[in-house]
Amino acid sequence: MLFFCNSVKSYITALAKGGINDITNGKEIISKLGLNVYSSDGSINQNSDDLTSINKFLNRILSLEYDEQNEVFDEFDSQLKMAMAEAEQNGTLDKGMENYKADKVSVKETKTVHTDKLSGAETLYYSLVADKKIKKNEFSDIQSDSPRFKGFYQNKANGGSKSDNSNRKQNR
Repeated sequence: MLFFCNSVKSYITALAKGGINDITNGKEIISKLGLNVYSSDGSINQNSDDLTSINKFLNRILSLEYDEQNEVFDEFDSQLKMAMAEAEQNGTLDKGMENYKADKVSVKETKTVHTDKLSGAETLYYSLVADKKIKKNEFSDIQSDSPRFKGFYQNKANGGSKSDNSNRKQNR
């Protein structure tokens, strides 16, 4: 959520300074959105709640004329996608909850991390062990012309070989 708040703040700040790319009337757009982002001296108030209110920003876009809605949202969407791609490349994008498929999952440890004083409800932490079988590929099934194919590698200790078909970064 913090990532999106920061993206909204960055976008609204750029608008409030005058505009972004094709949007040259940023201050007018801010006014039409009814966002309170300026201090009494006309500078941008970096502590304004309106700079980070995702719901307010997105809802207020709907109050704009159709062409302005599209222009403002499309530019925000473009900026957000660029920021997400950069964060993903840097390894700093928090993707939140993800599904993890395993052949077998077992509970290693259960720990109470918080108990509500009023209701006595507990928040539990579960440490899990996930077993996932390694899928081996036959040599003839490997698609060396695939963009994911990185090459063949030999284990010097036992003479075994493998192919690397991953997109993950590896230190070699």
